[in-house]
Amino acid sequence: MFNKTKTKSAFTLAEVLITLVIIGVVAALTIPTAIGYYKKEETVSKLKKFYSTFGQAISRSIIDNGHYSNWDYDEIKSQQGAFYFENNYIFPYLQVVKKCTPTSNECWADNVRDAVIGENLSIFKNSRLSSSSAVLSDGTSILICPRGSYLYIGIDINGHKSPNVVGRDVFTFYLTVKDGDTEFARDGSRAGFRPFMSNATHYSARDSVKQACASEVGTFCTGLIALDGWQIKSDYPHKL
Repeated sequence: MFNKTKTKSAFTLAEVLITLVIIGVVAALTIPTAIGYYKKEETVSKLKKFYSTFGQAISRSIIDNGHYSNWDYDEIKSQQGAFYFENNYIFPYLQVVKKCTPTSNECWADNVRDAVIGENLSIFKNSRLSSSSAVLSDGTSILICPRGSYLYIGIDINGHKSPNVVGRDVFTFYLTVKDGDTEFARDGSRAGFRPFMSNATHYSARDSVKQACASEVGTFCTGLIALDGWQIKSDYPHKL
């Protein structure tokens, strides 16, 4: 009988290191893409949910209070009246876990910034005496700013959490009472509840909406997402 020597094969240290480097490179390339995709999907999902939820709330309010074109908009000319208006027509029909009075920072972060130069935007400040804010059951913060005979509605999809930037976690909707009845779009916008300026005639072209979304204010970003079929496309102006 002859003795046979058995040999065992194993990876060398160099081979292990090369494998780890390759895994690291692949992860570095794919993980940011996966995270970015998830953030886009999450953002769109929350926007669509709010759009549906608020629309249903308006419908229920109409049943109790009549059509929104007949609501008492004279109430919103003062701080006390606006607070009454929102607590009479809007908040009772949403799943609100907390309501805040005007100038309170408990429901709405008072440092909402633009996505371009990072300056705080006055239109989102709680210091507006006619504005009221609330927190919904899913953690979304909502700020309602009555302006004339329409409602300017801001939402922060993650509440007080950063970044508090328009077009990233803060988005805008509006409820108009009459066709063409907004200070921004008097050339054919239809009455109703919708993403901000998504149906204004002079912003019907996607490039115009995208340019407005990319501006310092960025309030048109909700309209761009809706115009794109509730998608955040690769050329979306802001990083989520």
